[in-house]
Amino acid sequence: MLRTVSAYRRYFKAKKDWKRATPEKIIVGTDHVDNTFGAVCRTLNLLVSVGHNRVGMELPSNYSLSDWVMLGGFFGPLAIEATKRGIGVIPIDVPFVPIETELKFDSWYHALAIVDKHKGNIEKAREEIKFNMRKLRFLLERLGDSEQTEDIQVKLSRLLVVARILEEGNVQSIEQRVGELNREREEHMERRIRDEELRAAISGEGHALALKNRLPKYGYLFI
Repeated sequence: MLRTVSAYRRYFKAKKDWKRATPEKIIVGTDHVDNTFGAVCRTLNLLVSVGHNRVGMELPSNYSLSDWVMLGGFFGPLAIEATKRGIGVIPIDVPFVPIETELKFDSWYHALAIVDKHKGNIEKAREEIKFNMRKLRFLLERLGDSEQTEDIQVKLSRLLVVARILEEGNVQSIEQRVGELNREREEHMERRIRDEELRAAISGEGHALALKNRLPKYGYLFI
């Protein structure tokens, strides 16, 4: 119930801000957590009301509708909701390449998330990763040749990369690298919006604010 109330409050605030946001060309930013999903879905109706039948979304630009169904998260289900409303969804994020993308992007984001969780204490972040790796290794020993071991091996290999990032870097270097990766993604998003001549796009708040600065003729709406 609280999530529903929160979603409605966000939606009505967005609706109030709508006219000031110059909706003819607009970037919509969201913190893309569960309790905002309903509000963002209802915002799709506002986009339709002013003739936006194509919307860019923070999805890998090499993914199709069938991939979005499997993707989960926030933007996969949002893309499905958009298509139900007759909106064409244009993926604008960098292409997803298994392993390559995980090593280049996801591992760094994971490392920074753990550092942030421990309020910048990198030693505690390292300890948490090592503890999680020990748990996975213990499970591998217990399961032996079970079918479940493949998934655990994948998780362990990902944590090994994060552990290396935390061991070799410090808070500043990790933040700097994540900043570089975000700029790379935002440059790609901007190119996609321009090349596809999109008049509307939805992404996470940080990327959306960066796109707002890169695309000064676009309005901005946070929900």
